[in-house]
Amino acid sequence: MKKQTAQNALTKEELKDILKDYPRKNDLDQRFIASQNAFRAEIKYEFSMMKEEILAGMSKFTNLILTAIDPLLKEIETRREDREIGTAQMEEAKNRLNNHEKRITKPEHS
Repeated sequence: MKKQTAQNALTKEELKDILKDYPRKNDLDQRFIASQNAFRAEIKYEFSMMKEEILAGMSKFTNLILTAIDPLLKEIETRREDREIGTAQMEEAKNRLNNHEKRITKPEHS
């Protein structure tokens, strides 16, 4: 097959005139870079919003847990204090009993 040549070949000037309305490689590169930067900024903003939502949810959950645990901790503290008081009272009662036993055995041996 023979190559067909155009009878009306374009000159370089005519081609430049036709292509002047089309974007060039540099123009496309700049648009692409601008698009990437806008996309990155949007993603960064979305991630920061998600982070804030997650932190707010965690804060609410932590407050809920602490609110539920606080009465339990107070009850445990009260019971610990009661045990300490009970232990001290038992120790005092044992000391009195030993003291009474010593005093009773002295008159019995006399």
